[in-house]
Amino acid sequence: MSTNPVQIAVGKLAAAQRQDRPQDPQRIADARNELVAARLEREITKAVAPADPDYEPLRTEDRERLAHLLLHG
Repeated sequence: MSTNPVQIAVGKLAAAQRQDRPQDPQRIADARNELVAARLEREITKAVAPADPDYEPLRTEDRERLAHLLLHG
């Protein structure tokens, strides 16, 4: 089994959307949300601690602006 949160979320969404099984709209919505959150978390991690030494981590001002957007829309 994968330890990659994005792959896990993709699998859950695929399972929730299977046409040969009963559809549960809430389960599908939850799986979509989990996938969006996993992808966003992956990108935030890259921005805060970039693997490439040529890129600087996300600056404090940008972190605060983005945190505000996440909290308040």
